[in-house]
Amino acid sequence: MTSSYRGIFAHKLEDGTIISVQCEDTAGNGNDVPIDVYRQRDIQPPAESLPDQHQFKPNR
Repeated sequence: MTSSYRGIFAHKLEDGTIISVQCEDTAGNGNDVPIDVYRQRDIQPPAESLPDQHQFKPNR
């Protein structure tokens, strides 16, 4: 099943461990998703390919 969410950036600890992913739905609403749920729902792109919260630059 394809998720209506897409990951936009990862929340990481200082050691690089991803704890959650900030996602956006098709209407542009944001939601913080725990990493285990993100992977279970197969939300794309892979969490490891996302910038962290400090590197993220919105397109707006």
